[in-house]
Amino acid sequence: MHIRFHNHRLASDEYDLQLISNGDNRPIFFNIIQYDEAHYTEHNFNSLSELNVFLTTTSCSSKDYCTWMNIEGIHRTDILDELSNRFNFHALTKEDIYTINERMKLDLLDNGSCIYLLMKMIYVHSDTEHIHQEQISFILKENNFLITFQEAKDKSNSMDIFQIVKNRLKNNRGRIRSLKVDYLFYCLIDVLIENYMFVLDRISIKIDMIDKVLMNKLKQNNNSDISSHHFDSETLRLIYHIKHDMLSFRILCQPLREIIIKLQKAQDRISLTNQSVQ
Repeated sequence: MHIRFHNHRLASDEYDLQLISNGDNRPIFFNIIQYDEAHYTEHNFNSLSELNVFLTTTSCSSKDYCTWMNIEGIHRTDILDELSNRFNFHALTKEDIYTINERMKLDLLDNGSCIYLLMKMIYVHSDTEHIHQEQISFILKENNFLITFQEAKDKSNSMDIFQIVKNRLKNNRGRIRSLKVDYLFYCLIDVLIENYMFVLDRISIKIDMIDKVLMNKLKQNNNSDISSHHFDSETLRLIYHIKHDMLSFRILCQPLREIIIKLQKAQDRISLTNQSVQ
């Protein structure tokens, strides 16, 4: 099991920036969920023109209901340009969205009326057992409007980590639909961090497996001194990958503490309408 960055670089300390090319032919997908305690609607679009038709007749900002717009396809910078013009994204925020290998970060924008959060989704691929990374951006705006940007899905990257939250919204489970969109923002972050724990558990299982292999080899060699034992190349390879995984994970998650502290300190200053998370 090995952490594989989206751009297929394996060095854990490589954070050089990469802009995604418009030549990427993966499809773009728009999902819009609007809800309150009594109502739920969901709309899916495969093109910007379809989305624009919807937006001409429907408002995404309201004190009466919440709107979550999820966009899969940050490789299409032309679409990001148009969405930026429509929703008034800051130029640096737009660049952060489509720049791969950015560190996780949180920015307060527009005098605290808007939050931009960049995070990494980490998950174990069910077929390959590799650990995959995907970049996700959140823009939490006034009047119950949340926008999320994900990398486009393909055959090797088809997991929807937010499906559990979507199911809670659709089936009106818990209190998620009775609260404002900032609670949805919290729930999505919570899912990401819970998945970090799941990945760490998988790494822990791998460490236990290697430990058992080493102990069995010692027993086979009549408990000789481990320092004098010559391990086979497969065992050494596994140890190297575990060490690499842990270092990569540590570097990846390092900004999380700062982000959480910044969110806590900003709670009293941000002016998002009808906050519900305390």
